[in-house]
Amino acid sequence: MKTSQKVTEAQVLAEVSTTVSAKVQNTVTVPPFPIDVLPKSMAEFAKELHRSNSFPLDFTGAGFLFAASVAIGNTYHVKVKEGYTMPAVLWLAIVGNPGTCKSHPLKLALKPLADRDADAYDRHKIDLMVWENEQAERKKQKPSKAQAAEAEATPPTPRPNWCMHVMTDATMEGLLSKLENLPRGVGMYRDELSGWWGSFDQYRAGADKEKWLTMYNGGQLDWVRKTAGDGLVRNPFVGVIGTTQPDVLGTLGKVQDGFLPRIGFVYPDAQAKPYHTQGQVDCAYFETYKAQVEKLLEIPMPTVNGVFVPNMLPLSERASELFMEWDRTNTDRTNNAETNSIAGIYPKLEMLLHRLALILEVLHSRLDRGTISQSIGPDAMKGALRLVDYFEATALKVHFQLFEADAVDKLDDKKARVYEALPDNFTTKEGHEVASAWGMAPSSFKRFLRSGKLFRKHDHGKYSKQLAA
Repeated sequence: MKTSQKVTEAQVLAEVSTTVSAKVQNTVTVPPFPIDVLPKSMAEFAKELHRSNSFPLDFTGAGFLFAASVAIGNTYHVKVKEGYTMPAVLWLAIVGNPGTCKSHPLKLALKPLADRDADAYDRHKIDLMVWENEQAERKKQKPSKAQAAEAEATPPTPRPNWCMHVMTDATMEGLLSKLENLPRGVGMYRDELSGWWGSFDQYRAGADKEKWLTMYNGGQLDWVRKTAGDGLVRNPFVGVIGTTQPDVLGTLGKVQDGFLPRIGFVYPDAQAKPYHTQGQVDCAYFETYKAQVEKLLEIPMPTVNGVFVPNMLPLSERASELFMEWDRTNTDRTNNAETNSIAGIYPKLEMLLHRLALILEVLHSRLDRGTISQSIGPDAMKGALRLVDYFEATALKVHFQLFEADAVDKLDDKKARVYEALPDNFTTKEGHEVASAWGMAPSSFKRFLRSGKLFRKHDHGKYSKQLAA
């Protein structure tokens, strides 16, 4: 048989296996990110960034949602029913291959908050210097008995605190200490999320993850330390966003503790590195976006007897009806799920739905109308339902990769097609011909053959597929 004939056979076989390869790579089809649920100007900004900078709409849209979540903070909670309330906290993981513009959209979305933090830190350094000088002067003085008694009765000036909106790293103890002075809350941005979940329980097994789960739910946190003293945070608000690559998802682990389903994965099917473009984004978009974030930050934190207490936004009658319709379907999916790990996804989607509805309601009412609504309306709930459809698909996609995928499922598209096209038993020469038909270089195929889980070498130049049916 001539080489050209063998190539034709390989191509035919590969075409037959296209459906299999498509199933491998797209077991769950992720729908387009519904960018139009955002205010019109934000959606247009995201589309312009996609056109000019090749920023994926999924990543930019998620960044905008997260920035809005942090800016809103603890000012408003959603009241699903009496005794069942939730903050606008989001945990989002941007999943993409190298070069797919993961970090840039997030940094842009968080820039208004980061700039405010930098300015606040400059002021904090000055305040701290003044405070330290005052303390030094107090120590130098030798007060009279009357002055000493007066000083004892007067509490010392507290050490100035740097109040930020976004942090990039913190120990659990440092984070809790910071939250005491951040009633609005804080967002955490990790360029590599594996560093975040990898730091859990660094010093005490189980303790950090338990506190993170409590923070996600908005539950009260308290602690007692021998040296650091006591502390309490009534409404801890810590949102988390960061990036990771598909190959690193496995470091999340497979423990069924409810942590994984709380993460909203932003994981589009399109994962190719885009070409650079000559487009430029009009500066007016950036200025408008900055003003919008500032407008959210101007929402005051309500207080009752000097204690910060979030405003409550109940569901409107129509929003409640929309939720109940969705809930019946979601409950059936939970009860009929094939495995417990899949069943664990759906109840967390309910939590995410209400948080997204809260963010969209405050975002639209504040930016479009200037005043916050008295309840979460149907438009916000409809937008949240569309977002949850997206996050359901990405959650199932991640679940497949972590719990069901084998070595073939994890191959990229070209390798998957070559693997499917190869016969169960083949020689090196036959393998090179099949690989060449799919554009795989000889050196790449040679490395591919060394994949221990995929191929078995029987003799010189003779191989078989390990996972052959």
